[in-house]
Amino acid sequence: MKKRTLIKGWVVMLLCIFYIVFLDKEVVLKSQSPHTNRYIEIIQYGSGVLDRKTVQVVFLEENKVIAKKPYALLRRVGSFEDGHVSWTEMESSQSERVNIQTVYSTNFFGDLESRQMVFNYASLEAETSVFPYNL
Repeated sequence: MKKRTLIKGWVVMLLCIFYIVFLDKEVVLKSQSPHTNRYIEIIQYGSGVLDRKTVQVVFLEENKVIAKKPYALLRRVGSFEDGHVSWTEMESSQSERVNIQTVYSTNFFGDLESRQMVFNYASLEAETSVFPYNL
């Protein structure tokens, strides 16, 4: 009886740790377009074990979800601030483009890397790229 209770206790504890590390959802940034009523939400899942985070970007228009795109899956991404999001109004297609960029350290020695996502509201396509960051 005691062994069975002990096993149940360990399972509950492991499930709680799994939830905190991987599934706990937090909106870390909301940014609205200065031109239209479109906005984005950047959602981080988990607490970021060893600074590795799962991040998803949700693109909305008039409180309706237009698209959901992954930004990072258990990767280093840095922190999100309003200065990392830029909105560009495209005259030819009457649409907008959103650019999200973060800079983070890849190792103990301070080597920097940048992760960038560009999303076009007209085509609903996103392009994510990672490249070394030079000061």
